[in-house]
Amino acid sequence: MPKILQVNYRFPKPFEDIPKEQMNKLMEMAVEGAKHIAAVPGLRWKIYLQNPEKGEVGGIYLFEDEASLKAYLKGPLMTQRKEGKFGDGKRVVSPIFDVTIKQFDIMEELTKITHGPIVPTVTATLR
Repeated sequence: MPKILQVNYRFPKPFEDIPKEQMNKLMEMAVEGAKHIAAVPGLRWKIYLQNPEKGEVGGIYLFEDEASLKAYLKGPLMTQRKEGKFGDGKRVVSPIFDVTIKQFDIMEELTKITHGPIVPTVTATLR
């Protein structure tokens, strides 16, 4: 059964107060993290969230099952987040605060009515 993961946290300052050089470094790290996350086994998708005025970011993830979600939570990116660090799983570029990590079941019948993207991933084979 598919599972949802919601992760939110806050940087020390609103984005407009972060020096441009540091913001560029944060974005480079975020892009590298996104590439890593895209390859996570069992992840169907992730939607990135931001509230620049408050320096808040987060994500909503859809996993194939609970085992995939739990494995991701034990990985290096989420370990850093739980420790209040923003990085790529190896390097850290900023502290983060107010980290929340929540897991949810999906109310599939209602979600289908509102066109929620929870259908299984289809992989095509080219010949």
